[in-house]
Amino acid sequence: MMGIELSCQFEGFEHETDYKICTDEQRLQQVLLNYQSNALKFTPRGGFVHIKAVLTRREGLHGAIEIEVQDTGLGIKEEEQGKLFKMFGFLESSKGINTNGIGLGLHICKLIAEQFGG
Repeated sequence: MMGIELSCQFEGFEHETDYKICTDEQRLQQVLLNYQSNALKFTPRGGFVHIKAVLTRREGLHGAIEIEVQDTGLGIKEEEQGKLFKMFGFLESSKGINTNGIGLGLHICKLIAEQFGG
């Protein structure tokens, strides 16, 4: 059986050599690692996790980067999606999976993303 395919894609950076990314590197890494870890945790063997970064909103030398993580994991029922970013949220569909700490990581990621203007 195959493992999980992990890929990433960058868009909008091709001709943008004058841009510098000014951010809190540690917090950005924390958020990306959490999202990637969650995607890998809930994606079965043979699936994929794809990370995409897109340079958007350009004003002078200032821009924004949108980051998206896609996976072929279990999926989340629409009625449970509101629980995702709440502290200690628990999803019924994840009962049979080792989800140590589910909820707190996403809650912290949400707070960090909001501080970044996301």
